[in-house]
Amino acid sequence: MPRDRCSLVRRPFDRTAALGAALLVAAAAAPSAALPAGPPRSFALQLDASRSGLAGEARFLGDHEGTLRGAWDAVANPSGARTKPGLFGTFNAGENLPVPVTLDLLLEGPLDLAAAGGLRVTVDAAAESAVVSGLHVDFLAAGPAVLPAVGVLTYESFRTREPTAVFPSLAPLEIPLGEVRLTTLAAAQTGGPVAAALDPLGGNAYSFAAVVPVDLAGSFAALGDEQAFGPLSAALLLAGTLVIDGSRAELRGTAPTALAGTFPAQAELPTIPFELPTFLPPGGAAGVDFALTLTGLTIDVDAQFRLQASGTSVPLPGSWALLAAASPALGTLWRTGARCRKRR
Repeated sequence: MPRDRCSLVRRPFDRTAALGAALLVAAAAAPSAALPAGPPRSFALQLDASRSGLAGEARFLGDHEGTLRGAWDAVANPSGARTKPGLFGTFNAGENLPVPVTLDLLLEGPLDLAAAGGLRVTVDAAAESAVVSGLHVDFLAAGPAVLPAVGVLTYESFRTREPTAVFPSLAPLEIPLGEVRLTTLAAAQTGGPVAAALDPLGGNAYSFAAVVPVDLAGSFAALGDEQAFGPLSAALLLAGTLVIDGSRAELRGTAPTALAGTFPAQAELPTIPFELPTFLPPGGAAGVDFALTLTGLTIDVDAQFRLQASGTSVPLPGSWALLAAASPALGTLWRTGARCRKRR
């Protein structure tokens, strides 16, 4: 009589979850080798930052609203630029009025990050099942990442004095901003233990696949301030090979990871001085001060997550049965495995 298999029904998270579901279905359909019966075992694994990481393309878009105003001050900067909305009309001495603007800050480029962190993997070889708990990953284990930055400025038509120039509202103005540092980027598992597909490959090696729900959060240093984002509900696909050697275990593999979402925000930034290139006539610069508020952030990361983690066996986190009762998916795995053992 063929051995019963464990099936998982998952709520989709994003593109990563869809890829993970395909791997889990493939694992369930794979032929199974005989496994020695034994009690469940739990392993605390730590990521090797020299061999774990995230490599791919990233795009961060920060939406800002506010004003720009000339840096003129009657006492501190009497020769500074002055601004006034509109292209025509009077422009009296001493006038320096704010101009409504929006600024989209775009960070875009390749990422190749080292990752540190850990997780717990509990394995029931007899039931050919496993669970993942406590996953936490710091994607900037080697320090901040640097991305090129561009600002896209949209504004109402305005004019300046010192220098005398006009800025018609014809099209957004693209402003190179150099490089911006991504200072933190981390993921932490949410929602309790997650069931994983486990299939023997021979010896003490098993194919392993799990889609782990996480909260993603981070920050970047731009426009004179540290701008935080998150948490974003996402998913990390862990897929590869689990090798158990006595009291030690190692999990290694590479899996596609897609992290995307939009964060609402309401963060007021400090005043940002900037030399704004003149539109007409071109070739000059007007010293202005931006007063901006971050109103939203969009993140889109399409990458490969490299994972190599190893560690030793640790006491089970409570009884396996209680752990199963805490998770409907894991409970199904437990009951199916128990029936399989009774038939032997």
